[in-house]
Amino acid sequence: MGRKKFYNNTDEVNKKQSKQEIWNTASYLRLSFTKDKNTESDSIFTQRLYVDDYIKSNASLVKVADFADDGHTGLNTNRPAFNDLMSNVKNGSINCIVVKDLSRLGRYAVEIRNILEQILPKYKCRIISINENLDSHLRPNDVFDIFIHFTQLVNEYSSIDTSINTRMALDIQRSEGKVVFPYAPYGYKKSEIDKHKLVVDEEPA
Repeated sequence: MGRKKFYNNTDEVNKKQSKQEIWNTASYLRLSFTKDKNTESDSIFTQRLYVDDYIKSNASLVKVADFADDGHTGLNTNRPAFNDLMSNVKNGSINCIVVKDLSRLGRYAVEIRNILEQILPKYKCRIISINENLDSHLRPNDVFDIFIHFTQLVNEYSSIDTSINTRMALDIQRSEGKVVFPYAPYGYKKSEIDKHKLVVDEEPA
């Protein structure tokens, strides 16, 4: 689920502009899996609090937008909120992105390196990753640091490993005749005793 929210901070921006350089800042939040696509996950809520606290503690950062991909893999950039974010970077309305850590931005190492080293610098957009202490404005060489490259590789491997293990677990359950899909087909319902079994739903049947 992709969500975005813009904030009207015109007064705050005007108040600060006379004193120092101001960054029109967006938070970007992401979670790969969510149980309920109709409500925001606890992880996205927690990420937002974490990022917002950081932004509030930095006087030059003014949060103007919030982008959240709730239930989207980080192994590609085909995410609605991420694409909206990058559109706003390219049109100049956002010139700073803050994430909790680089794995929220994405987990495919080559793609993330291209974003950090090529795309964001091209549009003069600052990137801050709190957990890695990365700040492309205060320390431009951060994006080329060997630790950052290693972190990206670990993020990618972790995501792939989790995906493989999940598929293996589901394959084992299927081979045992267990139901692994989240919703029962029409005419059936999941057993109240065992969620991996289907029983006839008498009314539609």
